[in-house]
Amino acid sequence: MPRGSLPVTALGQFRRDLPIEVWCAAGITAVRHEDRGPCTQLGVTIAERGGVRPEVLRAVLADAPYAMPVRAAKLQGITFRMAR
Repeated sequence: MPRGSLPVTALGQFRRDLPIEVWCAAGITAVRHEDRGPCTQLGVTIAERGGVRPEVLRAVLADAPYAMPVRAAKLQGITFRMAR
């Protein structure tokens, strides 16, 4: 771990077997809680490049869990509640 970096940063990069759509749904939800601008757009761009389907991204950005894969909706809901 680079000097001065926080262990939390490393934790945020830990994905292991979590599907990319689930991981990105949680990440974008967390970023949107604090920032609705460039950081959110960066998260969406990373998700797009990672292969997240456009309809899943639209559902995450619209806070529409019924339109997401079940695991993504569950983790997005948990992330939203933790960010409040």
